[in-house]
Amino acid sequence: MKYDFTTLNTGGVVHPFVAEQGITDPGIISYSVAEMRLNLAPEITKAMHEIVDVGCFGYAPPAKERYDAAVRSWMKTRHNWDVSMDWAVQTYGVVTAMGIALRVMTQPGDGVIIQTPVYPPFANTVKNNGRKLLTNPLKSENGVYTMDFADLEEKAKEAKVLMLCSPHNPVGRVWTREELRMVGEICLKYGLYVVSDEIHCDLDYQGRHLMFLQVNPELADRTVICTAPSKTFNLAGNAQSNIFIPGKDLREKFSADASLHCGHYLGTFAYASTTAAYEHGAQWLDELLVVLQENRRVLMEGLTKLIPGAVFSPLEGTYLQWIDLSCLGLSQEALMNKLAEAKVFVNDGTTFGEGAEGHIRFNLACPTRCIKEALDRLSAVL
Repeated sequence: MKYDFTTLNTGGVVHPFVAEQGITDPGIISYSVAEMRLNLAPEITKAMHEIVDVGCFGYAPPAKERYDAAVRSWMKTRHNWDVSMDWAVQTYGVVTAMGIALRVMTQPGDGVIIQTPVYPPFANTVKNNGRKLLTNPLKSENGVYTMDFADLEEKAKEAKVLMLCSPHNPVGRVWTREELRMVGEICLKYGLYVVSDEIHCDLDYQGRHLMFLQVNPELADRTVICTAPSKTFNLAGNAQSNIFIPGKDLREKFSADASLHCGHYLGTFAYASTTAAYEHGAQWLDELLVVLQENRRVLMEGLTKLIPGAVFSPLEGTYLQWIDLSCLGLSQEALMNKLAEAKVFVNDGTTFGEGAEGHIRFNLACPTRCIKEALDRLSAVL
């Protein structure tokens, strides 16, 4: 491989999620929060060093023409998606964008559908903005998750918005064209808006991820597509997302709310790192996907020996492995305590909503040796 995926990079500090467990050794890493414990692509680091070398951190405008070309080229090359940068609004992250979208699409008390188990800020964003939370639980059979379309249609009758997670965090599904088409038909039938969180779109192991609007162009005026380089290239700290809103009226309302609540200016590093990632990051990403698949293989083989009844959901997208450990017969609290005793810090499945008792979410984005270390620590305890 051209790039280094063997060096553990925690920034030299203990992750807050681990520190609250009383851990002071930065070598004890967190397998929880969706960020990587790997070195950045050197092309990105180089671009940010160049900004530092210039030494100007005022209100200098970004190289926006170059930035727009890089984003548009990436979407075309990686996803065969022709986008106009006139659709794009930059925000301080996808969660920020979800809140803005709900405020401009709905009124307090309106129904918003989420598909549980799902990334916790989905539910929090609905509740924090005073909207009515409607859950459309995913169906699971031996760890394979599918949508309950009959229930979705029932919930759609009392909703204004569907919040779609695609690829899905935490269950790892990359929705098929047929699944996305059926979602689109229901949304069109009941006049729903769609907020599609596609932040993990580049982390697709089979190359079949489809943007929601590629399947449902008739919903262009009612859809917000949320993307970012943060998960793909470990740039969450730069807080920049590209939110694609083809509908002019919806986009203007979104931009007005964003300006009111978030300001209008994003950081110099955010623009530079995103440009570099999309111009030069393709090979780094291709190699990363190979490493992540190997990490999953090592985790599955090792954990299955320790816990033969463990159920691993197929990982079609993201670097977050969803695991059912209910075979252990432990309460969720006891399960998490047992993992903490082994110094293996993961996400508690119940934080993702209903249907997740006995589950954990395990972050694979680290050197392979760290996966082996986690298995060794689990073996000592189990």
